[in-house]
Amino acid sequence: GNASGPEPLGEIDVALGQRTLIVGAPGSGKSELLREAGSRVPEDESAVLIRCAEMQVESGDASTILASWARRGVGLTGEVEVSSEAIAQRRFHFFFDGLDETRISEQDSLARAITDVARAFPQHRFTVATRAVDAVEIFQIDDAEHATRGEWRMLALAPDRGWQQRYLAEAAVSLEDLEAQMPALRDLSELLHLPFFLSQTVELYLAGELRDSCDLWDLVQNFVTTALNREAGVKLPKNEARKWLCDVALAMHLAGRTSLRLDELTKVPLPTVVEKIIGSTEALSDTLIARLLLLKHGGEYAFAHRMIGEALAAEALDGLQPTEVLLDAVAPQSDGQISGVRSDWLVPLAFLMGQNQAW
Repeated sequence: GNASGPEPLGEIDVALGQRTLIVGAPGSGKSELLREAGSRVPEDESAVLIRCAEMQVESGDASTILASWARRGVGLTGEVEVSSEAIAQRRFHFFFDGLDETRISEQDSLARAITDVARAFPQHRFTVATRAVDAVEIFQIDDAEHATRGEWRMLALAPDRGWQQRYLAEAAVSLEDLEAQMPALRDLSELLHLPFFLSQTVELYLAGELRDSCDLWDLVQNFVTTALNREAGVKLPKNEARKWLCDVALAMHLAGRTSLRLDELTKVPLPTVVEKIIGSTEALSDTLIARLLLLKHGGEYAFAHRMIGEALAAEALDGLQPTEVLLDAVAPQSDGQISGVRSDWLVPLAFLMGQNQAW
């Protein structure tokens, strides 16, 4: 990752930072950076990783609140017992992962609570990782209000081609090695810049599972499965959420769109169990953003990569018969003589027709 300035900073800089805010896109490696930095804290400190999705905005004095949060955390350098007494007597580095994974309505108040607690304990280090959400401003306002401008150092995590090359060198694998096993990976070059997807691909390669026989659809479906299995935010009914995503992908393709507004997304019915556990279409969409499957930009939701939407649209069609109504939408007939597949349906149908004889 790089700081917003020109000088690149590493895990040890985060480990030794007193107040650090790490901002990065979904899949850019924020959680991995926290764990690596946590393993490098000074010997006289204890590193505690706390997932923001499991935190609550609590009342009470700063010591009680911090101890309550820390009890939900895990020690990154061994078992850590955190109590109000320990907080008063020992030194800790508290790593808060995924501020963006809490409910949007709670993000500002949780950010304020973290800055208040950090101010009450100048002897401890605090690091927060998040996507670029509005609550990031709370940390900057905190600096200005309390005459400690710069106390919260903000790092922008931006994996680039150089990072990708270093990661592959560390794994003793090259892009050419990956593409030799699976030439179709050239179509996923954008996804392979994200640490999450690159690491998944390398793991498949090292396990000997990225074979020529594994086609592109298999690989993207594998990505979707792994992303749904990520521990990110609330617990997700994975099969039902996947079915909803397939319906969304199908709706997008039928409408000839690559993104949908929230009011349009809500027209895709939520499975009952998803509605019961997650609550609303917006909450589910935010949960799927945290799991790297959706993106939100300018008030519209889209798939994190066009290939994910295309694979899920194919998955939706795989469970349907090629009825006349569907065929009219997918391969319309311009007159009695000429018909053809719409250009936005070429990839989903290429995925599908090798697998499904009916289509």
